Amino acid sequence: MGNYPANHDQITQSEECFQQAIAIYQQIPAPKQIARVEQKNVASL
Repeated sequence: MGNYPANHDQITQSEECFQQAIAIYQQIPAPKQIARVEQKNVASL
């Protein structure tokens, strides 16, 4: 990201960034899952 040549089509660039953002977002666990993990960690201390 950010290493495109100056004449790169900006529409294509933003579309690629958008697809990358979706892929990253889908890898992030849901807030409820994070909260459950934190509760387990606190309980185990």
